[in-house]
Amino acid sequence: MDIPRLSRNAEIKDVAEAIERAGCVILEKLFPEEIMDRFNGELEHYFEQVPMCTGSFMGFHTQRTARLIAKAPASVPLLIDPLVLGTVKHVLRNECYHPTLHHTEAVRIHPGQTPQNLHRDDTVYPFKHPCRPLQLTCIWAVSDFTRENGASRAVPGSHLWDDVRKPQDDEIAYAVMPKGSVFLFNASLYHGGGGNTTKDQQRTAAIILYGLGWLRASENPYLAVPPPLAKTLPEELQMLLGYRNHGYLGHYELQSPMVLLGDEPVPEVLPATDLYGPELEALQIHRR
Repeated sequence: MDIPRLSRNAEIKDVAEAIERAGCVILEKLFPEEIMDRFNGELEHYFEQVPMCTGSFMGFHTQRTARLIAKAPASVPLLIDPLVLGTVKHVLRNECYHPTLHHTEAVRIHPGQTPQNLHRDDTVYPFKHPCRPLQLTCIWAVSDFTRENGASRAVPGSHLWDDVRKPQDDEIAYAVMPKGSVFLFNASLYHGGGGNTTKDQQRTAAIILYGLGWLRASENPYLAVPPPLAKTLPEELQMLLGYRNHGYLGHYELQSPMVLLGDEPVPEVLPATDLYGPELEALQIHRR
């Protein structure tokens, strides 16, 4: 099966349908090259400092750096892109009241890097496959993705497999895509970074994971983006970071943690607020 491809003008329902069917989709040229170049430039200072990874999974010829919001302001439009975020909300609509941001990371694959083992991103949680959608992963092409420089490998349809079946070589597809595109997939999909067989090309990507609001995020958002920084961000991103409650999960003094991001000092004690009102009761969340 090939990876479905859609344009930047695609409808949310069509993107979500592709993910539900194939487990993945490529949205081509969603952002102009200038934004990706700005994002890449903001990260250059960190890539100049961070050593190559250790371990075969992370990659001996690969650099990684996290906390993208704190390091690269140009990451903000990627994180709250309406088509991507709308798709995330649509796919996870029956599983939580609202999704949250689970992980941010930039990855630079250098020549000589071998292919990463195929894996699922959601195995940090104790659910058997196939399972409810837990997370959606975005791999943004900060540079062009080619088979030669390490384009992501994936197995379309594998999000529906159990934990016994394993991918075969002839089932692997490649997320070849131009700069500014995004490879969006269910985190249950088998995938992995490609090998870089070029002599002088680097493949740079931004990896962003969104997940169910009631699951703990991989990246600790309150350390990665503490309140003083969170105050400067768009409200939609503040809420994605978890500065909101999910029912009674994540409250602050029995109120929404958004109270910490206001301009006024927060009192030592606050009046308790009903955090599970009619608007949450109206949402139909699968309990299984």
